Amino acid sequence: MRHGDPQGGRGRHVVLLALALATLAWAVPAWGAAKVVALVGKAEVYDAVQKQWKPAALGAELPEGAKLRTDSGSLVTLHSAKGQVEVRVTEKTTLSYGAEPGKEPRNVPPGKVPETYRMDQGTGWYRVKPGTPLDVATPVLVASVRGTEFGVAVTENGTSSVSVTGGTVEVTDALGNTQTLGTGMSTTVSATDVQEALTPPAPPTVPGTLPSVGPSSPPSPPAPSQPGGGGGGGGERDGGPFGGHDPCL
Repeated sequence: MRHGDPQGGRGRHVVLLALALATLAWAVPAWGAAKVVALVGKAEVYDAVQKQWKPAALGAELPEGAKLRTDSGSLVTLHSAKGQVEVRVTEKTTLSYGAEPGKEPRNVPPGKVPETYRMDQGTGWYRVKPGTPLDVATPVLVASVRGTEFGVAVTENGTSSVSVTGGTVEVTDALGNTQTLGTGMSTTVSATDVQEALTPPAPPTVPGTLPSVGPSSPPSPPAPSQPGGGGGGGGERDGGPFGGHDPCL
């Protein structure tokens, strides 16, 4: 004889499972994978499992955490899994899909979590449907948009530029400075300036003191005086600082 309501028990399990999935979706937002929809020239995708670069092909997918790089004279177009973001990257560009590990957004409601791309070098243009949250990070800034079209360029040393062709972009540099760019506006953040600002100043020197060059050695004891030789018809000679020896002999 069975006791209780088996249907009610299953119902509770379904509710608990739904709550767990909702919590997981809140804590770990997943945008799915970006897909290569156009490819001109050569590009490679980094395989994190085999830890090697592999040739990219039309239709290749970039899951979150994947990295793409383009060769000289190449052009790649990506579409996000939901089709709300189009990305075009030009030659010699290195692009990662997904937020940097440890820097994922927290406490953001579902649907408000920004899709994130990271650019280490090169040039990329982004077209975003209105209302779609998107972040593009470089070594020295983060460009945040909610529906617009803009470009990001990163030089080899990390200096980054943002140009807006439509809509509004909020740019925050590595020092925490934020500015809002409208259509036709652009900005550049120098990696050198950021590095200098983040480098602590050297300690000041006290006037009238010389910098220490290491431990000093004790002075050498004076050489013992030598008695003059009286034999052989030679008298005692005062050789001055050379101790009776002619340095020219």
